[in-house]
Amino acid sequence: MVNILDAANEQLEEKYALKASGYDFDYAIQRVSSVLNMTPNEVMSGNKSPGTVQARALLCFWGHRKLGLTTIELSEKIGVCQSAVSRLSRKGEKMAYETNIEFI
Repeated sequence: MVNILDAANEQLEEKYALKASGYDFDYAIQRVSSVLNMTPNEVMSGNKSPGTVQARALLCFWGHRKLGLTTIELSEKIGVCQSAVSRLSRKGEKMAYETNIEFI
């Protein structure tokens, strides 16, 4: 039980530290576009090409887990439903860990 609380506290501290350092959703878009060799417009486009879906997945993961945005906030920002953000976030998490892509 203590380990779970410690992990949750660590995540919360990371979110506040990132926000205090100026990292925001716009930074996340820039970072995703840089990592995946895309333009920010491609990342935010609504097309369903595999590269764009991967970009949005990573964006949802970082936005939700690293920046603390809600899935509803993210759904409004990228133009998909809340459940799609949840699925994309899980996909982005898997991608980030498998490829060792870091937010900062």
